[in-house]
Amino acid sequence: MVAKTKKISGKRVMFLKLNNEKRGWIFIIPAFIFLMLLYIFPLIQSFIKSFLNSSGEWNSFINYSTLIKDTIFWVSLKNTFLFTVASVILHLLIGLFLAILLNLKLNPAVMNFFRGILILPWLVATVVAGSIWKLIYHPVGILNYILTTLHILKQPISWLGDPKLALMAVVLVNVWKYYPLFFVTLLAGLKTIPNELYEAAEVDGAKAYQSFFHITLPSLKEIIVFMGLLDFIWTLRHFDLVYIMTGGGPMDSTELLSHYIYQVSFRNLQLNYGSTIAEFALIISLIFSVVYLYINRRREQV
Repeated sequence: MVAKTKKISGKRVMFLKLNNEKRGWIFIIPAFIFLMLLYIFPLIQSFIKSFLNSSGEWNSFINYSTLIKDTIFWVSLKNTFLFTVASVILHLLIGLFLAILLNLKLNPAVMNFFRGILILPWLVATVVAGSIWKLIYHPVGILNYILTTLHILKQPISWLGDPKLALMAVVLVNVWKYYPLFFVTLLAGLKTIPNELYEAAEVDGAKAYQSFFHITLPSLKEIIVFMGLLDFIWTLRHFDLVYIMTGGGPMDSTELLSHYIYQVSFRNLQLNYGSTIAEFALIISLIFSVVYLYINRRREQV
């Protein structure tokens, strides 16, 4: 018993002699192994499946050649980029506008109240948000009722049933749901800008818009680029809203790459071809992820 206790104490002493970095690696190795099994194995399996035909036989690049000829794939890719770019731009513009408004020197209680209200969409689950907005967009929903009552529309519109309007309708819901992320981050960035810069600009006779373009925007440049890339990566793999609101329709006008992978893999049961599309989506995400990590590392080194 004494020998066993001495052995345990010896191991404890050896552990304590290790530097912080080595001790840290010992703690994270179990979690690292678990994550490797959880993520790496499915990635490898998906990569192998992308080279198999529908019968499960090795057929080299048959799925990739099919991918190039797949018109729905190209439509979903175009929709994905339109959806992502429009969402990121609107997130930025709305978030920056609201952050500047709530950074004004007004009654703190009023400002805190509106900050709490404006962050609420972020707290709503995506499935719930999609279901609510689906009812709002309904031909006999509240949106058409308000617009026809105010005589802005002569007759109700099928917002999610019109191929020309459906994608933008989903984009607006995505903007409503996630603009608080930009709003909160940019508001925090505005708080770090010294007031002395604005006071000096005012003394020099600078207008409000000149202070915005020469002080505010340059000070927020890194945050805007950082958040823009992060939001681009998140939005690029978006799935929930389209699945709940439109299911990719009408006429594939809201079909996104992530939803198309789901359709092919789990509804059409073409798992091998679905893996091929997933590999293509992974490459796109990795490109932007590498850019994001590079910019993040540069920020940490400054």
